Amino acid sequence: MTTAKESGNRRVNVSTPQLRAARAFLGWTAGEMERRSKVHRHTVRKIERGLIDKPQRGTLARIIGALERAGVEFLEDGGVRLKP
Repeated sequence: MTTAKESGNRRVNVSTPQLRAARAFLGWTAGEMERRSKVHRHTVRKIERGLIDKPQRGTLARIIGALERAGVEFLEDGGVRLKP
């Protein structure tokens, strides 16, 4: 699963490996992700494992938004990092 995300004037694709890496990078459990994104931890895990082919846009927006508010930046090359 890859989803496009608008970032400023550019469009960045966010993949399931990036979502997994971002959460791991922050040291968050699925429960912490649930608390911060308001998306149930089982749904988070299913999305990260690719078990949901087409997650709802709102669900992905909440997950990505929570990660970005914590300082994660999704890179065009498929990586993640903390914002400078």
